Amino acid sequence: MKTAMKRAMTGALALSACVLTTTSSWGVQTVNLRAETFTKTLTLPGGGVTNVLMWGFAQDAGAPTAPGPAITVPPGETELVINLVNNLSDPISIVIPGQEGFERDAPHSTFTDLEGRTRARSFVKETLGGGGTGTYRWTGLRPGTYLYHSGSHAALQVQMGLYGLLKQDAVAGQAYGIPYASETSWIFGEIDFDVHDAVQAGTYGTTVKSMIHSIPEIYLLNGEPFQVGELALVAGQTQLLRLINACFDERIPILNGQYATLIAEDGRAYPYPKQENAINLPSLKTRDALLAVDQPGVVKFYDLRLRAVASFPVVLDVTPPTIVSATAIDATTVEVLFSEPVELVSAQTVGNYAIDRGVTVSSAVLGADTRTVTLTTSTLTGGDYILTVNNVTDRAVPPNAILPDSQAAFAFTPPPAILSAAPLALAPASQAGVNAANQSFEVWNSGAGTLTYTIMENVTWLSVAPASGTSTGEHDTINVTYNTAALAAGVYNTVITVTAPPPATNSPQTIAVTLTVTPPPSTALRINSGGNSVSNWAADTGFLNGSLFSTTRAITNAGSVPQEVYQTERWGNPVDYSFSSVADGMYTVKLHFAEIFATTPGARVFSVDLEGQRVLTNLDIFAQAGGRDRALVRTFVVTVAGGNGLQIHAQATVNNAKFSGIEVIPAGTPPPAIVVDRSAVTVPEGGATNFLVRLAQTPLQPTTVTVSRIGGDADIAVVAGSPATFNATNWNIGQTIVLAAAQDADTLNGEALIQCAAFGYSSALVTATEADNDVLPPTARLINCGGGAVSNWTSDAGLFTGGSPFSTTRTIANIDGAPMQVYQTERWGSPLNYSIPGVSNGAYVVNLHFAEIYATMPGSRVFNVDIEGQRVLTDFDIFVEAGGQDRALIKTFNVTVTGGNGLQISGQATVNNAKFSGIEIIPVVP
Repeated sequence: MKTAMKRAMTGALALSACVLTTTSSWGVQTVNLRAETFTKTLTLPGGGVTNVLMWGFAQDAGAPTAPGPAITVPPGETELVINLVNNLSDPISIVIPGQEGFERDAPHSTFTDLEGRTRARSFVKETLGGGGTGTYRWTGLRPGTYLYHSGSHAALQVQMGLYGLLKQDAVAGQAYGIPYASETSWIFGEIDFDVHDAVQAGTYGTTVKSMIHSIPEIYLLNGEPFQVGELALVAGQTQLLRLINACFDERIPILNGQYATLIAEDGRAYPYPKQENAINLPSLKTRDALLAVDQPGVVKFYDLRLRAVASFPVVLDVTPPTIVSATAIDATTVEVLFSEPVELVSAQTVGNYAIDRGVTVSSAVLGADTRTVTLTTSTLTGGDYILTVNNVTDRAVPPNAILPDSQAAFAFTPPPAILSAAPLALAPASQAGVNAANQSFEVWNSGAGTLTYTIMENVTWLSVAPASGTSTGEHDTINVTYNTAALAAGVYNTVITVTAPPPATNSPQTIAVTLTVTPPPSTALRINSGGNSVSNWAADTGFLNGSLFSTTRAITNAGSVPQEVYQTERWGNPVDYSFSSVADGMYTVKLHFAEIFATTPGARVFSVDLEGQRVLTNLDIFAQAGGRDRALVRTFVVTVAGGNGLQIHAQATVNNAKFSGIEVIPAGTPPPAIVVDRSAVTVPEGGATNFLVRLAQTPLQPTTVTVSRIGGDADIAVVAGSPATFNATNWNIGQTIVLAAAQDADTLNGEALIQCAAFGYSSALVTATEADNDVLPPTARLINCGGGAVSNWTSDAGLFTGGSPFSTTRTIANIDGAPMQVYQTERWGSPLNYSIPGVSNGAYVVNLHFAEIYATMPGSRVFNVDIEGQRVLTDFDIFVEAGGQDRALIKTFNVTVTGGNGLQISGQATVNNAKFSGIEIIPVVP
């Protein structure tokens, strides 16, 4: 039986702590703990030492301790992750009373013995012994002071040492919004030697038998027996006391003749702080208190039950504050950080601060941390500054003043101008023969200083004014004038580019322009399918197949449409119509039906496509019209393109498809638009990027947008997000399209044109530029024939004999291996010779780049090419081999240069003139 003598073993106060180093990433604090046994040597209050078996937590490869390492979470972190390795024999767990948002991913332990059935089980899952691992996660971390401990059989495992401190301040130097100068943590623990000896001997029994009479024989503070010790306080400063009770009985630390201010319990701030000199600390709970002493002297602390006393000498603060740093936050704000809390009035006296170079201080505000003063100044310009501070005092009794003319240097770099423009997409529309209505966009400086910008366009059917300007923050309106009357019906895309020279950022900005030109108004087309002309409906025409059927029964709900239209039909499987007279443009198509043959639902089921797009799926006229001999009309908005008229196709899944009548009515408004958030993106070679696509208005029916590469560098591809489906609830929410650029061997920042298209909508275009990561061979030569330097391609000046330059602004399709500007220029003539010096004797790969930007038909340009006197191309026709005008073509040859006079290339025409767009010379590395 335990004796009163054992229970009376007491001592005074000692302080020690182990602070755990943790890792933090993106708001997540990660802690690696390990649970193990260890032997602790204790110095007993009455003298002598003893060894006791303990369980403790350790960090990584460190030694275990009891209490475990203190976990300090920096301000701002919102998630705590503890990775646990359990090298004990028993399962354990980790709980933090007061923290919420707990997640856990280790398995439950399984107990079949008496101990497992009688012990207190954890509220969380457990980490198995013998090297088991588990991860414990707390989201929505709440700042404060907390006890972490094993929640499995806590009566034993906390007694054995599986506990520790967790702390976090919301703001550095503040507890629950209250500033403090320093802090200390008191973690109370206890030891019952009988329990530890039983665990060590393997005789520990059931929970009830082993713990019901457990009586501590040693009380611990921060892991050590109570011994005489001291903790110095500074007069006039506020000390934060973090009190943590890991005992199974309450502790009552008492301040003799002094009061502490209790501010929180288990991480929850009290609504009204309270003054106490006897602090009641219940079992397994935490409390936070503030202790401040105004005058020098001694403060006594004791524990009534233990009769343990510790003295706190209060010393004078004779150290003056110093300037830790001065930082320019912006052009009119400087932040000064002092080494300790400073007194309010002196800190906010404007005359105590001076800044050189003529800068004046208009206000000084002391922050909540009592160490930071924010100065409002006259405007700073770029460069270095000196701040001088006088007369600012700390909060000591008596106060200490900063040394006279204390100084701190700081620098200010003016923020750059930032180019901004909006909107980044324009969608003008007009009928053929009419100019589209003028539009506008805005350009402004969203940064600092003065922004100088220039605006460029590359088509003749629009112009901008003004074409340049400056902005210090005001929004400049840029007017866009359209000259579209001469354009044929169709959709035209271009970009307006706004640039600003460095140091301005966010340049360039591009405004995507999608112009829709619709055909001039025409007379509506009305066809009586399977019947003769009636009223303003023409006799059946345009059909490609099908048979006729009719009835004389009356058709209900026909409205203004003649009965005869619904009393006839063209039926079959399939049924196709082709109206070649319908010009490209926007139309409203009405399909008229009446079931005059089937007598039950489901007897006829079919689908209909307009211009290759499914508009009706599994249509059952009888079911949707409400019976036999009842009219049904379905209306669609259709964009006709391709120059071959309107195409209608019907295919049955049950019985046959059919039509009663067809109306084709020219639409008076342009098609709705597809919108992208960026008209130009950069894709890293071997990597990916993305942009957003959405609709400009609510669709009449679900709409699918298909995103694909329609030209340019084949290394760039759409890898995710296409197709994107929109409806009446998500049409204005951008969906992510992902582009990727494959690794290649060339050194070109290639471009690809990405199209976002949907049936009945004007498309949107995005220019994707590959950011190449390959390096040219050091002696490679890239020559832009007929043009200037572009990217890593140089002008052909001084390299040619004969020939003249020519260029175009049209888009070149199928580019790969060179910038588009190389294919948009050429040097032509007959003969046309290049002599390229600096190409030493040896083996080379020569790539000749071509694009036919002048001839419009096959046979218009035919020529031969010799390299180093050897014929490499005979009767070469770019138009034929490239597949048409404005299409890139590369011819590659292995060449040996001899004679010591560089590389010689000659072009001789048999029809018209020879030409070159670019020449690429790459040494062959052995």
